[in-house]
Amino acid sequence: MRTRAVLLLAVLALAAQLAIMAGARAEAFVPANDAVVVEQLREHPRDDELADYRRLRTQLRARPDDAALAAATARAAIGLARRDGDPRFLGAAEAALGPWWNQPDAPRPLRVLRAILRQSNHDFDAALSELDALLRVAPDEAQARLVRASVLQVQGRYDAAERDLHLLADHPQAGLYARAGLAELASLQGDAARGAAELAALMNPTSDRAARSSQAGAPPAWITLLDAEMAARRDDAAHADRAFRAALGATPDAYTLGAYADFLLDQRRPAEAARLLVEHQRADALLLRLALAWRAMNDPRWQAATAELDDRFRAARLRGNTVHRREEARFRLALKDDAGAALTLARDNWLVQREPADLRLLIDCASAAASSADTADSDAARLALAEARRFITANRLDDRRLRAALAVANPRPAT
Repeated sequence: MRTRAVLLLAVLALAAQLAIMAGARAEAFVPANDAVVVEQLREHPRDDELADYRRLRTQLRARPDDAALAAATARAAIGLARRDGDPRFLGAAEAALGPWWNQPDAPRPLRVLRAILRQSNHDFDAALSELDALLRVAPDEAQARLVRASVLQVQGRYDAAERDLHLLADHPQAGLYARAGLAELASLQGDAARGAAELAALMNPTSDRAARSSQAGAPPAWITLLDAEMAARRDDAAHADRAFRAALGATPDAYTLGAYADFLLDQRRPAEAARLLVEHQRADALLLRLALAWRAMNDPRWQAATAELDDRFRAARLRGNTVHRREEARFRLALKDDAGAALTLARDNWLVQREPADLRLLIDCASAAASSADTADSDAARLALAEARRFITANRLDDRRLRAALAVANPRPAT
């Protein structure tokens, strides 16, 4: 899991449940002989999503110049990437768009998909350039504007994201997603009560305004997940737990699993987190959380999981992959007990994406490194904590978990 703004998940729901996960494609592997096991395939009693993707991929091979088919194939691949936490599907999505990847005048849906894939690799500036160019010629392209708002939010540019969302608040198809995003921004920027009330109105099928934008019945999984994360930020644990469970029951994908596991770990319920994740060790982000749960339980399996993660992060670095900084910083801090290395990674990550999870990681790493005997580490910690406080103040960021993390930080005084 990379980008964690739930608004982006809402954007993808608008376009046939597109999804965002990040990763990198490894070099081709050639087995030495026929006895080498290349892959252990999971057994699914019926995997309609995977079957649909394979059907589309087969059709695209026969008609590689069909732009509409390429878009459908890429969407299906991105959906599988989000569901399973498997970045290889992102490579498949990019391959589907190959004939149009560098065409500035590609069809609009393909340009939006290119932007989504670029942001999934943390190339946010390239994604924004793509979206800005598209919106200059097609200012009413709702999905492009929603993606743009999401990327801006990931960068911590809340005012700019808010402007984009206001432009879509009354859009007949995108209005629900935009208003949910505005509720989240209100929650982030010091008005948690208003944000919660606005989201509750959208989730209520008896609300006239919501009824114009949503079907009757249970709210979509993405809006339930947004409700859970907002409740967690305002420290309403009971509400958050109910909402996480509801979202997980509707969409048990890698993002939702990771989000609920983080909540359980924060609530000091590691055994529940471990039970949730023990069948989902293929995704690096989920294995990381499982190792954290096992360590908190004093379960010796955390050591084998740590060794496995070490190998995975090492392989990513050999591939030149830099999108794992958030996960690796957390790994170095909580499993390798190396606060200095963790802080370096957290600071590098903060330069790229600035969501609450990134800020909390920066604070936690800086707090751990603040008392280091290494003057460089303690000075870096002091600067990082000052940057965190400035960002929180400037953006009126309202997250009780951040306040709690700052309360225990005690950097070495400047000399």
